[in-house]
Amino acid sequence: MSTLTVIRDAVEAQLKDSTNTIWTTAELDEHIRRAIREINRVKPQTKSTTITSVNDQYEYSLSSITGLLRIVDIWFPYDSASPDYPPTRPKWSLLADNILLLDASCSPDGTDKIRVIYWARHTLNGLDAETTTTLDAEQQQLIILAAAAFAVEQRAHDAVDQVHLSGYTPLQLANWARTALRNYERELTQYAQRLIASEAGTAAIEGTV
Repeated sequence: MSTLTVIRDAVEAQLKDSTNTIWTTAELDEHIRRAIREINRVKPQTKSTTITSVNDQYEYSLSSITGLLRIVDIWFPYDSASPDYPPTRPKWSLLADNILLLDASCSPDGTDKIRVIYWARHTLNGLDAETTTTLDAEQQQLIILAAAAFAVEQRAHDAVDQVHLSGYTPLQLANWARTALRNYERELTQYAQRLIASEAGTAAIEGTV
């Protein structure tokens, strides 16, 4: 399992700055955070959890769901030991402060569970006190490319009014930043296209069953 240290070292190798002469570890960590946010927009984690219903209660807090980005689906009533397929999907809405509101026709009785399927942020072991890494190998490579590109972009902006910065002229940094960002954006686009093709293929297969 990759950790922040492994990813950061790989970014430093891309930048040829293993001794952190130009970029501090704190700066690189911030660029890694930004790269993870971009992955979250393209392919977040898909997770699920259950909430025990309360008799005649239609509002449920989702504040305990760590890393919640978006609710994808709600199944109710739900029995993990004997789930219905297709599942029962009630009408629902999301109120302020991550409060789930079930439609009045659901009639919670306190015995059934609510299954919440959602998108969640990815985590990297060692970054922001996280202890697990949820990013796959391809996503990790994209993060390395992205963080390196963002780091060069940052230095290019910082060097606009300077004659040189750690051996690089502003023009060299600007050209390097453009190339690095272009390469990363190309790889990200190709990754997103593969995801779309994969999901379309899965949907086609499911449609033939």
